[in-house]
Amino acid sequence: MAIKINNVTVIDDSKKIIASSIEANSTVGIAGSVLTSTGSGLEWVPPTGGGGLTLISSVNADNSSSVAFTSGITTAYDSYVIYGYNIVGVATTSLFALLLAGFSTNSGSSYISTDYYYTNSVLGAFYGEEALEIPIPGFGLDGCIISPYIGVVYGTLFGGSSYPVNFVWHLHNLSESGDKPRHSSVQSYCGIGSTTVGAGYFHVGLGASTSPINAIEFSFIGYEGGSIDIVSGNFRLCGINNS
Repeated sequence: MAIKINNVTVIDDSKKIIASSIEANSTVGIAGSVLTSTGSGLEWVPPTGGGGLTLISSVNADNSSSVAFTSGITTAYDSYVIYGYNIVGVATTSLFALLLAGFSTNSGSSYISTDYYYTNSVLGAFYGEEALEIPIPGFGLDGCIISPYIGVVYGTLFGGSSYPVNFVWHLHNLSESGDKPRHSSVQSYCGIGSTTVGAGYFHVGLGASTSPINAIEFSFIGYEGGSIDIVSGNFRLCGINNS
């Protein structure tokens, strides 16, 4: 026999609970949320099971001047992981380019333009052999260096096409007040198949702001200056659930 409360079936004839009938604070929550006790009632909240990874947003570039995450960076997460897949820039006559990331404290209305920290631990590698360390430009940059990008010049020399950027970036302490991380780790490579160009790590961060960060923007800059559009590629922002 079905069980009803206020004429709403909460347990059907087969003794199954009807999830949509369970409400807390007059809502049934959002997809992926869980019901928890507040001590004085019930509330729908994001899952908090020991640091699980949650996809917040996924963006595909399409001849974009930049790609940005302007929402989802909140105190709901302790830290974040950003993935970049097969990111390709427009053909450039520059020797190569750099993929940069900038931080914003006003949801992307503007981005901090100074005081980015980075160490160069990236090695160039052609056909499996380590080459010379890729130099970092001597001029000031308005973002964190995420990866080198080997454009049309190297693409012509090595296979006739540009090599896409792939990276994994772990960040923390973004949405809290206080000093921002100066040594977030980025593992990146720019290559196709067994041919990897610029594989290794950058250690990057920001020292210009103690305000909460709530937006991150990605863009290319030519090694010899000038912006480069992002032709294609996928960026994914994931949150590590509070423990």
